[in-house]
Amino acid sequence: MNLKSSSRLDSIRVIVDEMLLALADANRRRNGYVHLYGVSSFASMLAYKRGLHAELATIAGMLHDYYFYKTGISTFRAENSAEAVRPILRNTGLFSKEEQRTILRSIFYQNNQMGQHGVDEETIKEAVMLHHYFHNSKDALCPNSIERLRSLLFELA
Repeated sequence: MNLKSSSRLDSIRVIVDEMLLALADANRRRNGYVHLYGVSSFASMLAYKRGLHAELATIAGMLHDYYFYKTGISTFRAENSAEAVRPILRNTGLFSKEEQRTILRSIFYQNNQMGQHGVDEETIKEAVMLHHYFHNSKDALCPNSIERLRSLLFELA
């Protein structure tokens, strides 16, 4: 990872950490760290394996539920997170317009399991799925997710 990439990711981590540290509820803060950093790690791994821009996937994973953890509001979780993250990405001045679009689309479509989107968007969807599967292994998966998870685990084997 080059210096520019490292500083961009570090800048986003600082923003996420500040948001999480501001949460009064220690359990919600812990869940936020586990979930955001977990999805971010899976997104990075998947993007790297697929020859995608791993740094952007890592950042999208880190920010994918930003709004939910900041506000506790779960309605329109993906869409609201994309809107909450838009000014953050723009104001840092670290991302091109195309990079911002890639990150925002990945966040926006993360919950749309029925729709087929671009490789970046699908990578975040699958990173969320992997995190839930490995972190909450007793949770039931819907039939569509089971087949998708099987395919994904086969890809990673």
